[in-house]
Amino acid sequence: MPPKRDIVKKIEDDESFTPFLDEDFSKLVLVDLYFPWAGPCEAMKEYYKGLNMTINGFADRCEILQVKHGRIKFFENYGFVIRSNIKTDIPSYLQG
Repeated sequence: MPPKRDIVKKIEDDESFTPFLDEDFSKLVLVDLYFPWAGPCEAMKEYYKGLNMTINGFADRCEILQVKHGRIKFFENYGFVIRSNIKTDIPSYLQG
């Protein structure tokens, strides 16, 4: 049995993040901008895995990126991120 692909991709540098900024990128991109000391970001991984298990084709339609705060130039001015309600907004978007 092949190893399972991790649904959350860790992005460490600008070069790895650049493809996701492409206007023609075909998937929804969810960016978890995290601080190393914040436990909830690690806990969210299990929720994302649950979405992958319950929504048909989730991994084919969505990329989930975990980016350490301060590593990517695109996010250098973000002190905090206002999140949508992930339990209702994202599943309804992906199923619709």
